[in-house]
Amino acid sequence: MPKITAQDLHIQRGDDSTVTFVHSDDNGPIDLTGHTIVFESSSAVLTQNALITDAQAGTYTLSFPRGHTAQLPRRSESYRVYYYPSGLTGTRETKFHGYLIIGSD
Repeated sequence: MPKITAQDLHIQRGDDSTVTFVHSDDNGPIDLTGHTIVFESSSAVLTQNALITDAQAGTYTLSFPRGHTAQLPRRSESYRVYYYPSGLTGTRETKFHGYLIIGSD
């Protein structure tokens, strides 16, 4: 069974936030061509498909607009990131999980 990495993310309530990831291993970036990446949160308003910004470099982003983050109380939401190497009809691989920590001033 593949290892699932735990990673907490921090965003500010009421702010626009973008988080960028590079999918890689010891040999460097892993090509994400043909992949669909899904960020699934315990808060439905945050659930989204990631934007693959450079497939060959393994780069993708998640965006959390202020219209969504402003709706959230200061707390943490659990999440999981799923990779679908052949699109949503293919096999799902859980890559990492953790908590999205929503801070406020």
